[in-house]
Amino acid sequence: MVMYTLFWYKDPQHLLPSYVNSLPLTGAAVALAFAIINNWTKISLHAGGAGILVGYLVAFQANHIQSSVEPVLISVLLSGLIMSSRYILNKHTLMQLNIGWAVAAVFSFLLNYFYPLFNK
Repeated sequence: MVMYTLFWYKDPQHLLPSYVNSLPLTGAAVALAFAIINNWTKISLHAGGAGILVGYLVAFQANHIQSSVEPVLISVLLSGLIMSSRYILNKHTLMQLNIGWAVAAVFSFLLNYFYPLFNK
């Protein structure tokens, strides 16, 4: 939230692209959601970080006329590698990995898809 506040304060004319402003807000929202979910079950922050990246790229591509699918595919593959390594190392169960990735991807997509629409 500090980074989001700094972007808002230091850029009063909103010269930065709205996607730059929405990413710190996404991180804060996902961190809050994970803090709440961690009261019931352990959740993978590594999978969450990968989910944030995927959701961000999907929202970014969805809001543009000309889009490329390659960055999204690469981020999904990297997400799979990250989550596989956490599972192989026995740090998380599949449920913990999937919940972390899905929550982060959905929050990231929704915030980054709608934030630029409301801040034009």
